[in-house]
Amino acid sequence: MHAELGQRWPAPIEGEPVPRLSDTALTDALRIGNPDAPLSITIYEDYLCPACATWDRRHRDRLTRACAAGAAVVHYKPVHMMATRSNPPGYSLQAASALVSAALRGQLVTFRRALLDHAPAEIRQARVTMNPEIVPHLASQVSLTGGDFTHEVATTAYRDAIEANFAELREQWADPNGAVFVPTVVANGHQIDVSPASNTLQEMLSDVSS
Repeated sequence: MHAELGQRWPAPIEGEPVPRLSDTALTDALRIGNPDAPLSITIYEDYLCPACATWDRRHRDRLTRACAAGAAVVHYKPVHMMATRSNPPGYSLQAASALVSAALRGQLVTFRRALLDHAPAEIRQARVTMNPEIVPHLASQVSLTGGDFTHEVATTAYRDAIEANFAELREQWADPNGAVFVPTVVANGHQIDVSPASNTLQEMLSDVSS
């Protein structure tokens, strides 16, 4: 999906701000696998994005196996570039920020899967209706509840981290025309083809797993 500069979700609920995460804490929370693995993969994704969900379903099992075997490490970079494509606007930011909250509680894998499995199959019109209660509902289904978590979701507590991911995507991985897309997948410092016909990831995983 092509990038769009996201507009902000309706004004967040007032409350005590959460402590600012260090870059190390954020990286650790959004990482699966041994950081010293021979294949390092970074995935920029938006949880409103049909293409992100399709790509994940195709590759999630092999990535899980590679990480468990020590062959790969995956760094997730949630972004909100489709924030204007939901009605009301802002689902992308709410979902991405909530993923950080979930990851800090050890629920990165389960909640990320729930978000991607709930992504629309396609977006035919300018916007797709996404009720703001969807994210809390999905969280409750994987036992993510409680006052602190609910507050973080309601206030999009990790907005700054998500905006930083989007800025990084645009600065480092824009095409010659300045456009960026999701998913963007980077393996050992090189952006790889994520089209349905591409076997690049499978070949790279095979090389480090043999």
